[in-house]
Amino acid sequence: MNTSQSISLTTNELVAVLALCGFDKAASQILNDQNLIQSEEQFDRFVQQSEQMLKHRGYWEDNRETKLASGLESMMRLLVQSSNKVRFVNGNHLLIIHLLNNKYSLVQQVTDQTHSFTFYPHSEGYQTLMKNQLERKNEGEAIHKELQTVEISTEVFNEFHTIDQSVLHTMINDMELNMSLRTFLKDFKWNEQKLDNISFLKSNYVKDKTTTDQVVFLLPSDGYIWHLDYEQVDQEKLFIVPVPISLYLTKIQETIETHFQLKTIINQ
Repeated sequence: MNTSQSISLTTNELVAVLALCGFDKAASQILNDQNLIQSEEQFDRFVQQSEQMLKHRGYWEDNRETKLASGLESMMRLLVQSSNKVRFVNGNHLLIIHLLNNKYSLVQQVTDQTHSFTFYPHSEGYQTLMKNQLERKNEGEAIHKELQTVEISTEVFNEFHTIDQSVLHTMINDMELNMSLRTFLKDFKWNEQKLDNISFLKSNYVKDKTTTDQVVFLLPSDGYIWHLDYEQVDQEKLFIVPVPISLYLTKIQETIETHFQLKTIINQ
């Protein structure tokens, strides 16, 4: 494994590479999720264009069975066969950390239909990687040290996702509302009325099965993170907790280590 290797692929190229490696189900899933192919004619054109792009970028080797450069093929096999993954959806950006072994993971970053793959050592820790993904600029918004946890019903919270922005704007400027709630709503509006999420996944490519161990919902702000606490959701209650970003990153690092069983692996 060449750990200094970094590879970038468009979504179309990634689908073609997975198919050439024999991972048809993984390729089909991306095609279906992205709604890339509508007809057999489109599929034929897609195959031809992808092959030409791979050749142009030096990822093609005619003398190999898969027709792919060995380094690219090896990386894709590691990607699909990784059993433990962390998936972070942050607005239009996607970060996936694929556990490889006791020393390295494979980091996949997706922006604007471009997938960048890089080998990443566990020894570096994941806090900086996550910070780069989390860090947002709210145009000079000051860090409110007096922010407090907001308790809200699940029904009201669910309405926030679809409420008209003019109503949301009115609530943000209503001085009679709790300051912490108004600050959250301002950040929520800025994030297009959506939450980000981090999923801790276990995958079995042979059985074509992926299970979710844990999902964390969050909303990045400037200097802190709004964390969604669902512990009392059965009582129709939600707690929106402001957490300093440094503390939040420490907790995420600990959760990744537990999910990847890094301390167990390293001590063996």
